[in-house]
Amino acid sequence: MTTTATNSPAKQVRTVKPRDYSSAVGRVVAEVIADAGLTRAQVARCMGISPGTLRGRLRGESSFTIDELVAFSSLAHVRVGDLIVRARAVVCQRRLKSDQVSTVES
Repeated sequence: MTTTATNSPAKQVRTVKPRDYSSAVGRVVAEVIADAGLTRAQVARCMGISPGTLRGRLRGESSFTIDELVAFSSLAHVRVGDLIVRARAVVCQRRLKSDQVSTVES
């Protein structure tokens, strides 16, 4: 039997928690609301949810539904895909910061 050794370091796989994306989408939606000059009351009404529910979604305490994001994208004149891409960038930035902090602490 022949065994081959490899010198490649083991890759660490980091899992992304659903809340990571919920909070990132919430952050992006909040930014778009501000940029578009919309009020949260307008956005909540458009999405068919209460202002309190919208507040929880913006904080990442719960996730937006596809229907809510589609309604919002129409109101704010943005594409749902762009919201998701921006949220992905937020998650990646958070990971990099987290990795830098853990590297410094080591």
